[in-house]
Amino acid sequence: MGAHPGYLRTQAKRGRLVRVVPGSFLDAELWRRLDDRQRHRLRVAAIAERTHVGYVYSHHAAAAVHGMELLRDWPTTVDVTVDRASGGRSTGWLRRRALGIPPAEHLAERDGLVVTSAARTAVDLARVLPFGDAVVAMDSALRHREGGPLATAEEIGAVVTDLAAERRIARAHAALGSAAVGAESVAESVSRLVIRELGFPAPTLQHEVSTAEGERFRLDFYWAGVGVGGECDGRAKYRDPMMLSGRHPADVVIAEKNRENRLRRVLRGLARWEPVDVLRPASLFDILSDVGLPSTQARPSRDTSAFQLQCFRWPRRETVARPL
Repeated sequence: MGAHPGYLRTQAKRGRLVRVVPGSFLDAELWRRLDDRQRHRLRVAAIAERTHVGYVYSHHAAAAVHGMELLRDWPTTVDVTVDRASGGRSTGWLRRRALGIPPAEHLAERDGLVVTSAARTAVDLARVLPFGDAVVAMDSALRHREGGPLATAEEIGAVVTDLAAERRIARAHAALGSAAVGAESVAESVSRLVIRELGFPAPTLQHEVSTAEGERFRLDFYWAGVGVGGECDGRAKYRDPMMLSGRHPADVVIAEKNRENRLRRVLRGLARWEPVDVLRPASLFDILSDVGLPSTQARPSRDTSAFQLQCFRWPRRETVARPL
């Protein structure tokens, strides 16, 4: 027998429980350990458990179920796609998108839930998100994972073609045109967009270089024309127990320093930056310029944020070609 609703609400007020959705609660300490995607995935599961309606989970909900990464905050509402005739009535926790039930080839079953396929999810998100966010979503679907990517460019392109008559489908076409297979994190996806906006040459992603001793190292970014490598790393690799894999943080720092020394012997320059530098374009501009990368643009103001750059806005209508 479950706990009395009044008791659960009281514990939530005291900060011991978190309300996932109405009528569903989780221990507050467990909630704090989850990232935003995992929290949204729990909301999807809670909605599915408390309703008998056979929803098709889509957009952010499907992205959470597939394990896709997004740039900005996950919503508190859970997206479902329903028949056009049923209308788009929504609640504070459920957002009904009356777009029509997708065809079977645009659907998948994950963990007992009917969700839009990863390819359809990437397209749906591209139709409602800002341009930079849409590219990040596409990159995440294309990313190499154990067992393969969630979707291929061909699969996403096929969905775009299937939805050619739908509103805002040209956005998905444009986002796919700017997406890349080699971006292994949100920070790398955003780095690529900002690097292009700042006027630097387009880098090769996940490029391998060899040392004189025969060691092979893979770089996040590489500019062959000038022999410069680039790495975008957060601090989680030195702090997250999962990434440390039982190693002491000091040992990880030493190993990374030794790797960097070996790389510097075979490269003309090595640029390193953190995700926070990407959000401050002036900082990334200085980092890349300092290792000898040429730019066709002037240095942005220190007050400029990445989200103010054109690469986060949709291209002008006349430059967004509709799919064939």
